[in-house]
Amino acid sequence: MIFVFFTAACEAEAAKSLRQKSSVLLVFNNIAGTRYDEKLTQIALEKLQKKIEGIYLEIDAEPYGENFKEKSFEKASFAELTAQVDGCGADYFVYTELQPITKETHFNFIYFDKNVETGLVLRIVDLKNDKELYNKKYLIKAEDSTDYFFIGSGSVAQKALDAILFRAGEAISVKLPL
Repeated sequence: MIFVFFTAACEAEAAKSLRQKSSVLLVFNNIAGTRYDEKLTQIALEKLQKKIEGIYLEIDAEPYGENFKEKSFEKASFAELTAQVDGCGADYFVYTELQPITKETHFNFIYFDKNVETGLVLRIVDLKNDKELYNKKYLIKAEDSTDYFFIGSGSVAQKALDAILFRAGEAISVKLPL
């Protein structure tokens, strides 16, 4: 009985050593400019971190947050983007940027509609080999309507964010190497 337990423990330890987890720095840059930015950032980070947890070692992004604050890096060069996280020690860098949200409202005698459009930039960088693995901008439009003449912009923006994060999360799962 002890021999079986010892053998199982050794095999489990050997399996762990077969694959060393890569380290990932995940930065979410919210430049949407809304009054509910904090809530959108919290939702986005929770959903994006679920794609990394357990599979990768996550590097704390807080020391690098100020480098990205209120600036867009959608069209930044590779060198400019990676300079912001220089010395982080991560193998990979996942940069996400929530772009400004545009809102439209329409109403008639019966219904009230609110449309929200936003974009999310996703850039995945291999810091070990100095190359960009993925660079894409996702655009999404969400809408809601009611006969009560009240729809909160935050709820429609969250709908758009949820849809866009699903797409970005799938891309992270596929494009980010183990």
